[in-house]
Amino acid sequence: MQSELDTKTEELTIYRQKLEKQVVEFSNMQHMVTVSSGKEDDFSRRLFERENEIKLLRHENQSFREQIEHQT
Repeated sequence: MQSELDTKTEELTIYRQKLEKQVVEFSNMQHMVTVSSGKEDDFSRRLFERENEIKLLRHENQSFREQIEHQT
């Protein structure tokens, strides 16, 4: 009976170690997802800014063209 208890205790120790390893791996994955999400947000913000910049430049370009057309 003591032998069975020892075996079960050893198994429990092994399972706890595996669980702890999986918890660490899961935590690392969560961190990677958070970092990736932050980068995605940053890229989305940059894209939005560049799109607005392009719209502004197109508008300025059109205004300059109209000014040149009125001068000639």
